[in-house]
Amino acid sequence: AFIDDCDICSGGNSDHEGNSDQDCVGECFGLAFIDDCDICSGGNSDHEGNSDQDCFGECFGSAIIDECGECAGDDSSCTGCMDEIAENYDQEAIVDCSDCCAYAPESFELLNPTNNIEISFDEINYPNLFIPFSWEESYDQNDEDQILYNLIITDLTNNQVVLDLEEYAQESLDVPISFLIENPVLDEQILFEWVVIATDNSEGLYSTICNNIFNFSLIYEGINSNGDNQIPEKYTLNNAYPNPFNPITNIEYALPESDYINLAVYDINGKLIETLVKGNKLAGYYTAVWNASNIPSGNYFIRITSSKYNATKRVSLVK
Repeated sequence: AFIDDCDICSGGNSDHEGNSDQDCVGECFGLAFIDDCDICSGGNSDHEGNSDQDCFGECFGSAIIDECGECAGDDSSCTGCMDEIAENYDQEAIVDCSDCCAYAPESFELLNPTNNIEISFDEINYPNLFIPFSWEESYDQNDEDQILYNLIITDLTNNQVVLDLEEYAQESLDVPISFLIENPVLDEQILFEWVVIATDNSEGLYSTICNNIFNFSLIYEGINSNGDNQIPEKYTLNNAYPNPFNPITNIEYALPESDYINLAVYDINGKLIETLVKGNKLAGYYTAVWNASNIPSGNYFIRITSSKYNATKRVSLVK
């Protein structure tokens, strides 16, 4: 028997193995141990036990835990679109995909015919008169997606859809009046509504409706809308009356022949405020009414344009 390095009587008949109280780093009564990979660990060994095992428990293996918490995973189980404006936004995703986000077409505006415009026609131009419909182009953040449009025109007076054009690739379409009104009635005004929906060709077929829904009206006119059978000798735009006014004024104009006209109101900077009349008119005397209830006080210009005549009158709105 002898005294070992830990001052314990060992060997011989002592029933104690020499230095058996040392751990694997040789520290008496230390806590270091041989781990499952045969590495001295714990205690003062500066090595964490079993730290050489991968997530499968294989010593010195290469498997690791992915971002989703899966051993030897590829992050796919928690990867998704993390853009909140995307149609396929995944609020549970941890890893953002690089190109998996799907977007609906961007918002867009209707252009022509403008909202609340009145378009008149007669028996002469009825068979050959077209209304040009147009709207802004919509874009898609997914460059590979193609956008197609759905143009819907509804006859509100008779409560029926007169045109439902789907998968149309352009941003304009000329529609014949005869397609919208089959049997026009003299002096009858028909109110229409039109709307455009943009849809992409992605797997989700995402859609966006135009920002605003526009109305327009069609009126079938006779020889002279105000009942006066006399034909003016020349184009005229009379001074508005009353002027100054608040909030309604009348604008008289005369056409010596049938013509396509535009009668509109502009501010002093040339910005369009409101279109009062737009469309084909027969020869005759007419009166347009401008209700400026929602327009601020100031000076404005009434301008008429046609194929052969242009004129401007100044008015003052005083509230």
